[in-house]
Amino acid sequence: MRRHEITHPYVTEIRIDPAQFFDFKRLTQDAPEIRLISCDDSEPDLWTLRVACASEEVACRLQRAW
Repeated sequence: MRRHEITHPYVTEIRIDPAQFFDFKRLTQDAPEIRLISCDDSEPDLWTLRVACASEEVACRLQRAW
């Protein structure tokens, strides 16, 4: 986990199935404590998302959930 901008200082990476990407985007639209930074879709079966979180707790929950 790295620190990022002031409002969302914790950055984490999660790997998801591409079929789950739109569910994840919908989740982040309704959750102001989470911001999607980037999506690496270079692997066809598993994408890596970089996500900024408002707290360390949110980042840890996100990693456990996905």
